[in-house]
Amino acid sequence: MAGNTTDAAVKRATLRRAGVLAGRLAGPFFLVSVGLNTWASIDYLHQLGWEFVGGEQVPWPSALARGPYGWAQVATFAVTGVLIVILAVAVRDQLPHRRASSFGVVLLGLLGVALILAVFQVDAPMLADGSPVTWHGRVHAIAFLLIIATEVLAPPTMALAVRGGPGCRPSQSPYAWRCITPIVVSQAG
Repeated sequence: MAGNTTDAAVKRATLRRAGVLAGRLAGPFFLVSVGLNTWASIDYLHQLGWEFVGGEQVPWPSALARGPYGWAQVATFAVTGVLIVILAVAVRDQLPHRRASSFGVVLLGLLGVALILAVFQVDAPMLADGSPVTWHGRVHAIAFLLIIATEVLAPPTMALAVRGGPGCRPSQSPYAWRCITPIVVSQAG
């Protein structure tokens, strides 16, 4: 009996550490990977009419998946999505038991799944302001909409989930990171 309790505690601690690591890596990994791929694929992006500021409405960074290093962008979407799902699973037991907590975890999980679904490449017509014409283009378009929705809804939902928690009292300012970390991590992806 005691072994089961110890095993469960070890599993929870391991999951918590994995979640912290995944949450800390997801955003920086995505930004660095997309940045490097953009730099390496700049000629391709310029052919599409993309500019860092202004230019044509090219679906960046999704367009990178059709470029010379498309495999890297596909892997970036997949790895970032898996990291966000790990974070969502790990944070589930760490939040106060409230509806907002459950909803926030679902939103984080959906964000991760949407990023994973973004591995389906955009269609060539979508690169020139067109609509998707294939099933994988449609899946990517739906994933994009899910990413936007969950990135907008997850931070305020997580803020509601942790409000008033032990690490979120103004009198404990050195520990305020406990309150804002879930919010920052959900936006970093």
